Amino acid sequence: DELSVLHGANASFTSGRICGLHLNLEHFYLTPGAARMISNLLRRSGFIGVLVNLWDVRPVNFLNLKSAMVRRQPFWRRGQRPAPEDMTHELLAWSTTEGCRDSLVVNAAQKLWTEPGRF
Repeated sequence: DELSVLHGANASFTSGRICGLHLNLEHFYLTPGAARMISNLLRRSGFIGVLVNLWDVRPVNFLNLKSAMVRRQPFWRRGQRPAPEDMTHELLAWSTTEGCRDSLVVNAAQKLWTEPGRF
């Protein structure tokens, strides 16, 4: 599962061998502890990022990440258009370390999102 992969990639994140991360949070059933683990890993590794859905882009921080991982009833069952906070978010994060400065992923992310949040 995704958490095992992230936990196993800890050394790759902290050594700067991973420059970008994209997670579809729809598939995560996470506890606050798991959200804290992801947030701590990315913060220690010098990552910044955003949470994105169809109507909303917000800087990422621990509280936003935790709230985005709360499983909500799918909007198509409600028969109404969801509010942005009810939509599933994607986590987009990129490294600010020296080794990732020339990464295409990092350069694209920085051009698209000029005000990311810090974990």
